[in-house]
Amino acid sequence: MPETDPAITPHCTRCGSDALIPDAFLYAEGYGGPKLAVGIHKKPNAKMMKQPVRVPLRFTVCGDCGFVESEAAEPRTLWEAYVERLSNEFGR
Repeated sequence: MPETDPAITPHCTRCGSDALIPDAFLYAEGYGGPKLAVGIHKKPNAKMMKQPVRVPLRFTVCGDCGFVESEAAEPRTLWEAYVERLSNEFGR
């Protein structure tokens, strides 16, 4: 693997390699497999209409050790939903 400037190149959190594959995806066998997402409910205690908020996941794979790292593609969307949920819970 070519050496690059460590100050600007991301590295694997497990082995330290700079051989990272960004924008990888998980593949589900079968036609139209499910896409993975992460989410929260704005109203978790509601019997119905919990108002789920979901955002896609992004994956990075290390080309040396195979470690897979995931992150929410839109973390601010989840944070805003969480803050709204807290304000509703404590604003009663």
